[in-house]
Amino acid sequence: MELSRGRARWCVSSPIRGFQRVVCGLSLLVVAHAGVVPAADAQVPSDSVAPDTIPADAFQDPGAREMISRARKAYSEGLEGLESWEATVREEISMGLSTQSISRERLLVRSKRVARIRWDAPRRMTLRWLDRQLESVVPRDEEDDDPLLEPDEIFFPMDPSLDRLGLAMGDWVHPLSPEAGHYYRFQSGDTTRIVLPDLDREAVLVEIRFAPRQAAYELLGGSLWFEQESAALVRGAFRPSLPWDLELEEPEEWDGFPGFLKPVLLEADLMVVDYALYELRWWLPHRVWIEGRGRMGSQLEFPFVGAVVASGITLNEAGLDPDFPVPAGWERRTVDLCEEARSEYEELRQRQSRLPEPAVTPEPLDLVAVLCDEPGPAELVVLEPPPGVLDEWRQSAEGRELEGQPPAFEPAELEQLRNSVERTDFPPPPPEPAWLGIVSFRYNRVEGLSGGLRLELPVGTRLRFDGEARIGTADLVPNLEASLVRPLRSGELVASGYWRLAAASDWGNPLALLPSAHAFLLGYDDGQYYRTAGASIGWRGGRRLRTEARLFAEAQRDAPKETDVSVPYWISGSEFPPNVEADPVEIAGLAGRVRWQTGLDPSRIVLTATAWGEGAVGSVSFGRFAAGGGASIPLFGVLALGLDLSAGSTVGEVPAQRAYFLGGVHTLRAFPNGAVSGTSFWLGRLEVGNSSRSIRLVGFLDIGWAGPRSEFTFDDPALSAGAGISMLDGLVRLDVARSLQGRDPEAWRVYLSFDGVI
Repeated sequence: MELSRGRARWCVSSPIRGFQRVVCGLSLLVVAHAGVVPAADAQVPSDSVAPDTIPADAFQDPGAREMISRARKAYSEGLEGLESWEATVREEISMGLSTQSISRERLLVRSKRVARIRWDAPRRMTLRWLDRQLESVVPRDEEDDDPLLEPDEIFFPMDPSLDRLGLAMGDWVHPLSPEAGHYYRFQSGDTTRIVLPDLDREAVLVEIRFAPRQAAYELLGGSLWFEQESAALVRGAFRPSLPWDLELEEPEEWDGFPGFLKPVLLEADLMVVDYALYELRWWLPHRVWIEGRGRMGSQLEFPFVGAVVASGITLNEAGLDPDFPVPAGWERRTVDLCEEARSEYEELRQRQSRLPEPAVTPEPLDLVAVLCDEPGPAELVVLEPPPGVLDEWRQSAEGRELEGQPPAFEPAELEQLRNSVERTDFPPPPPEPAWLGIVSFRYNRVEGLSGGLRLELPVGTRLRFDGEARIGTADLVPNLEASLVRPLRSGELVASGYWRLAAASDWGNPLALLPSAHAFLLGYDDGQYYRTAGASIGWRGGRRLRTEARLFAEAQRDAPKETDVSVPYWISGSEFPPNVEADPVEIAGLAGRVRWQTGLDPSRIVLTATAWGEGAVGSVSFGRFAAGGGASIPLFGVLALGLDLSAGSTVGEVPAQRAYFLGGVHTLRAFPNGAVSGTSFWLGRLEVGNSSRSIRLVGFLDIGWAGPRSEFTFDDPALSAGAGISMLDGLVRLDVARSLQGRDPEAWRVYLSFDGVI
């Protein structure tokens, strides 16, 4: 058996498709955060560090010192009398894809697994699979080995004998270890009372907050809650103080990733282990939660959630028998846990030895000593029913009951835990190294081919300087931008000064790579451009609610078309349409956008909403405001319906470059950008396709109008229709569109694009 990080290496080295490789590797690194190695009779070690060597500031108050001391003793003695533990454990792990520039988060992969698990003291564990399901937007062959479904892979952090904070992977310095005072500071927090109705008992819980002394992935920060009377651990909520950097930690495995996908990071935002009291004696793991995101490059984010719940728990009773005769068609496998421990221990020791000062090196959990120095086997017995038995259980009363269970944690409970963790005084991360490189190239009818250099330079411990200089081959006008960036957990603050080409676009980004390819290869330059010089301060980011906002002061000027060069121009002399003639203005104002989404499950309705606006004063005064909403709706189990509606208007004297421009892949396909424009607009897009998210055939209809706000009407709209192929739940689209009304009906357009409606 291999642990999840080993499976991540399998993903990288295996001959599977590139995007599937990324999803595979990130998914398994997610479960590595929540996963544990198999059972072992191990506890937090007794105090081995002399008290006078612990820094004086380790405990901020006497109450924290006393509770941590009592908790260590209770933790090491907490399983006395417990000979066996058995439970039905259900786990769900999901990972999506989100960026600041796409309209909605997509669900890439979701794994659901249920098992009956038994632990027998001291060193034997039995697992009988009840259900295993995997949904993936990435096409996969049925005969392919899928590590997320590996029957010998244990992701459940529910072993009552091992590190019951779910930290048994050994990467993190345990806050209850004897060396913890060298790496953490502890402080008393809140006190609360909870009622245990089933036991007719009230428990007083004491919070101890702990913060790392330096920023390192191996060091956590957050809160631990203990029962005041027994000092038993009742709940832990925490996160690592730095992300896991795959490029730095596993360079030999990730050298094949292209530079624009680096850095590759895995960042846990919240990790929770929750306990329940059994037989008025043992606090044992009951619920586990982990949420965070993988990041690739500067744009791609992979939000992930993992949840584990144990139910039907029995203690010190007969139950699952690892030696029972399996029926025909079943498989029984025995895994040597000692062999796995040997392969992992040295790597864990080396990781923790790389921690900066102090020189006291924390000991990772010595599974070799625990598993290999005792007589008798240390083993995991896996009982694997055939697929038909798994299907029958899924349809059984027990299977349907578990499927209908509420989520592991309610949203309000999670929000409270997030706030608790974020109150931790995490040290600032180390500054990122300086970087100088080539900016991404772009092509348009103003600049021609544009390229240049970008510099990223740390400024102290909390700021970064970003500088960019580029020039186009057609206009030979330099573009310069200098920014100070303050990264935060959920986004970044940016103060900028600039002289640059801007795109008057409310949908998509015409200056990105794919629109540039359309411009050069197909002759579609779907942007309206103007020059702007000024300064701004703004915010971009957000997790559950994505937001962008900026205060600005700038001068805007015309940017005439400078070239017609494209492949169609060389073939037939086809020219680019003229650019908008921008009004010269000097203005100051505020602009922003908010995106919201509810739901992620493609088998249910997914709703999105967005609102954006801008207000400015100066040589002209005006306001722009617009809003829209979308829905992805499953129909009859075989079809998917996508709907996108939006509308907007303006007030005041709106410059020509700040009108609404319809046309192009994000609005009216088969129309060039700006074919329909004005100071107000409305837009609707309808799509219908088959239910497969991996690859679906789609038919679509676009309808919209734009014009003067005083002439707002629903009469005589522009219409286009067509068909396309949607891949990866609309992340990649290939569409063919034909105009029906508002343009020559013979007009056709072909697009390769990202972020389709469905």
